[in-house]
Amino acid sequence: GSIGPGLVVLFGVQHGDTVSQAQKLARQLTGLRLWPSAEDPTKQWAASVLDREFQLLVVSQFTLFATFKKPKPNFNRAMGGDEAKALYEIFVEECRSH
Repeated sequence: GSIGPGLVVLFGVQHGDTVSQAQKLARQLTGLRLWPSAEDPTKQWAASVLDREFQLLVVSQFTLFATFKKPKPNFNRAMGGDEAKALYEIFVEECRSH
């Protein structure tokens, strides 16, 4: 996918992650103030993705939980596909709802 101005988010899900955590993270991300104010550009760290009407590109990334005890990566800490997909979709929907 592609987006205009905004953020690319690498979203990883590990065993034990919950729906409420995914929802909370989405609210925190969309409210995170990373840009100057649109009204007053000298006011740094004042505007969020929502304030600036920017976009998010959320990429599911199980490799964030890789461990390297041997020559090849181990992804046992990452949540399995169906469960992780459900949390990913909840996260994306929560981001959209704000």
